Amino acid sequence: MECAPGKTSPGNVDTCSKCPAGTYSGSGFKACEGCDIGRYSGEDGQSSCALCAVGTFSPSLGASVCAGCPAGRYQQASGQSDCSDCAEGTYTNEVGQAYCTQCNPGYWSYPGALSCTVCGERYFLTTKKHEGDPAVCKACPEFATCDGIMMLPVPDPGYWSDLRTGVRDQMVGLPVGCVPSLAAVLA
Repeated sequence: MECAPGKTSPGNVDTCSKCPAGTYSGSGFKACEGCDIGRYSGEDGQSSCALCAVGTFSPSLGASVCAGCPAGRYQQASGQSDCSDCAEGTYTNEVGQAYCTQCNPGYWSYPGALSCTVCGERYFLTTKKHEGDPAVCKACPEFATCDGIMMLPVPDPGYWSDLRTGVRDQMVGLPVGCVPSLAAVLA
């Protein structure tokens, strides 16, 4: 028996019944099929399945709803089977987000974070080498002092850091007999 789209005739009986939520039938000759991954049908009697919206996903066949991406994760495209972790230096503390928010200057986060934090004592916030690179908290190097915020490591007396190379997490001892100049101490 031929049924209208969204309906099927199980066992070829003389009556048509609606396909249940999570399934569809495009023509009345076919049995109801489960919605593909990344799609859903929220009501009985559907002739097709809709794409999950941005910020949501459907990881399995036959979904009747799409789940919102959990906090710390996002999805920018529709019709997806999973969400992505927020990148280092970004966060989201809400469910169902299409993007993550950049941490404010002086703050950082691990991938998948729900918030940003300042670096702790004996850590320092690295500077970005390239635009778009995340700043991260690094352990204070040996022979240096770090305040836990944005201040670069301050070398202990008798040590220095060669800022020309961009290496800020290694302290080098002054050669024997070398007296540091005021400029080297301030660098």
